[in-house]
Amino acid sequence: VATMRVQLTTEPQGSSGKTSEYARLIGLVEKYPKLKASDNYQHLMTALVDTEERIAYSRAFYNRNVRKLNTLIT
Repeated sequence: VATMRVQLTTEPQGSSGKTSEYARLIGLVEKYPKLKASDNYQHLMTALVDTEERIAYSRAFYNRNVRKLNTLIT
């Protein structure tokens, strides 16, 4: 697990930079167990998951519409 964590923090960031940000957050939570139990942390994680789901839905919606437009054009 420690080796995988090091790889996460040292690998190049993707287009959104999520990989290293997640690794930092996970590292922080492991250092401070009380943080994981905190209501603020739980709210943050819920908001993060909701935001990522909305982004994924919006991306899929956009791609579907572009595909339809390209079909109409051809």
